Parts: sequence; C-alpha cells; structure tokens
Amino acid sequence: MSALEVRQWRRYGHDRLYVSTRSGLRVGWVDLTSGQRQLEIPDMWAEVEAAVAQWRHEQGEATPPAPPGPVEPARPRRVPAQRVSEDLASRRPGHNTTAIAERLQPARRSVRLLARLVGWRTRDYSWRLGAAGEAAVGGRLDRLTRRGWRVLHGISLGAGGDVDHLLIGPQGVFVVNARHHPGARVEVRRSAVLVRGKATGYLGKAHRETERVTRALTLATGRAVAVAPVLVFHRARRVTGWLAWRPRAVQVLPSWAVTWWCRLPGRRILSPADVEQLYALARTPATWARV
Repeated sequence: MSALEVRQWRRYGHDRLYVSTRSGLRVGWVDLTSGQRQLEIPDMWAEVEAAVAQWRHEQGEATPPAPPGPVEPARPRRVPAQRVSEDLASRRPGHNTTAIAERLQPARRSVRLLARLVGWRTRDYSWRLGAAGEAAVGGRLDRLTRRGWRVLHGISLGAGGDVDHLLIGPQGVFVVNARHHPGARVEVRRSAVLVRGKATGYLGKAHRETERVTRALTLATGRAVAVAPVLVFHRARRVTGWLAWRPRAVQVLPSWAVTWWCRLPGRRILSPADVEQLYALARTPATWARV
C-alpha cells in the first residue's frame, strides 16, 4: 500500500489528483487534463508518480497519463523575514499578518479613510481581519504563562509561510492556527470542518504546519518532539461538534474555550525543564530556517 493518499478534484475545468501524506501534508498535484504538475515537497516526484499510477490502476484506467508538463514549484505564503538575532518572544500576536496588510493597503491615507467610511474592502481587508483574530486568540494564550506555559506568535518558516501561535507547556507542544469568521456558523464533523456550510482546507493546513514544526524542533533538539495541531475559531456565531469530534486528529475550539481547554487536567508530557529548553530553541530564528 502506498504511503501517500490521492484525492481527485474536479472544478472550474480542472481534473486534478492531489497527493498527500496520510497525516494530510500535501506533496503535490497532477492535472489529468493539461498534464500540468506541481511539487510542494522537494525530491518526492518519484513517490507522487507512483501514487498516481497506483490510483489510476485501482480506478481501472487503461489510458496512460497525459504527457507531463513542467513541474511548478509551490508558491508559499510570503511573510516578513526574521532577523538572525531577533528574539521571537518579542513578537506580538498577528505580527506577520499585520505586516502583510500594511504592505497591501492603499498608499494614500485619504483613500484608506474613504474605503473605511464607505465599506470598500481593499486588498488588505482580509489580512487585517485575520490579524485581529490572531491578536484576540494570542491574547488569550498569553494568559497561560502564569500556569507554566510558554507562547510564541508569528513564527516565519524558512521555506515560506508562518505559524500563528506556538504553545509549549506541561501537556505538550501545540501549533495553534487562528481563524476569524465573525458571525459565521462553524460545524465540526468526524473528518471535516465546515464554515457557512462549505468545507474548508483548514485541517490539511494545520497538519502541514504541524509537520514542519515537528521537523524543526526535532532537528534542533536531536530527539523526537511530539507536536499537535489546534484550530481556533474567533467570533464565530456558533461552533458545533467541537466537543464530540477531533477531525483528522485536529483539536478544534471556539476562541473562548482555549484557556479552559489548556487548563484541563491531563497527563504531563513535559517537565518544566523540557518546556524551557524547547522555548529557548523555538524563540531562536535559526531553528526555523530549514523548514
């Protein structure tokens, strides 16, 4: 059995096969119509081709794959770079997202003011909304420092993208992904999360970030470090199913329940010394440069 999973996606004239690890980390995709390909993890094209070939065989397809197009590199989310000497503990929640929003906002102050008055959503709107959610969730997480937890915000990863919040405490290490959906209904199911009735890609993103954080901390410490994903929804009108399900092993929480969940009694995984060691490594930009 292949170590990779293949999922077919048909929409907007595309017929693609998305290939990912069993934990949800996307490796790449192939468009069956155009032959276009994209590889998101270097040096894994042979595994992707093998998984696609196996999928086609299981589907009973006798037609050979379309001639391969060029392999396009992944387009990672661009975030502000971290200075080598920077102490990441100094970053406030929403640091990276706010910086992106400021870069995208209209240059003229008068245009910015007019846009706010008339409700015009400029390019920076969604980023500012996201930054507000990260700030709110991060503020709640910061309260846990009184209980032996350590928190970092806006960690930029070397290969692109960032981590909203990293939480290190007695119960383990958690990658916290904040989502801001004011007034929306969020439904947590056995293997999916729906926002306003539509499926999202949040679970896959949470796993991809968690795998990168796991790799970074394992390389930094020289030993295996267990990291778990947490998905937090801020200002949603209602979040249902989060007490019943942990879809694809992702803990989903409304933002008001974050500190309550972290204070639940449970098995202590890390000693105070372990927490401080991981925190010292995590606040150093060099730890994240290779992932």
